Amino acid sequence: MFESLGLRPHPDGLADPPPGKAEIDFARVIALLGLGALQTLDADLNLPVPPELAARFGLIVDGGTMEYVFDIRQGMMNTAAMLRAGGRIVHVSPVTIM
Repeated sequence: MFESLGLRPHPDGLADPPPGKAEIDFARVIALLGLGALQTLDADLNLPVPPELAARFGLIVDGGTMEYVFDIRQGMMNTAAMLRAGGRIVHVSPVTIM
């Protein structure tokens, strides 16, 4: 999977659990996967994002933010606009089965 995305994970990142720790934070996971430094964003995705964020990221992980965005269309356009060509977006949304 990593090779298909052009990633070269650090060998320590493939150990389960990571050496010397029982838990690992997300910033370390990103680094061990060879994705560089973790950056976080606090912005209202209901509004267009600033131009300086255009085509800036190779990977965007939405850990549930879209659940709180009123204008889903604008939110999705924003995440797509922030993505570099050939990048990936991972959306995680809660599901309730009734």
